[in-house]
Amino acid sequence: MSLTGCYNSSSRMFTPSRKSWSMCWTIQLMTKHGISLKCGVGLHIGDAAVGAVARGTRTALGDAVNIAFRIEALTRNLGRPILVSGDFLKDWEAGQALFDPCGSYELKGYSGATELFALK
Repeated sequence: MSLTGCYNSSSRMFTPSRKSWSMCWTIQLMTKHGISLKCGVGLHIGDAAVGAVARGTRTALGDAVNIAFRIEALTRNLGRPILVSGDFLKDWEAGQALFDPCGSYELKGYSGATELFALK
């Protein structure tokens, strides 16, 4: 499952698209009602090319998308449903209080380690 939508880097607000609204409901069920669903969310910040690939189908391409995908894959290994990169939290002081450090991890296809944080 992928989370798609519009992210405003100046306010660090994510506006989900219609397709990702079910994922937002999943997060609300977990936090507000204690209902546990198995899903992972990986967030990273960076440039991406967004466009239509077919009628009614949109996609995003680029390193930021690939890194977010690799981070999402680590949610299962780390047992944490929501992971974000250090770049995602950089310069977002209020957000830093919401996440615990998880350490640095090698992401498949990328050299160097990426620092990851999990939602508290």
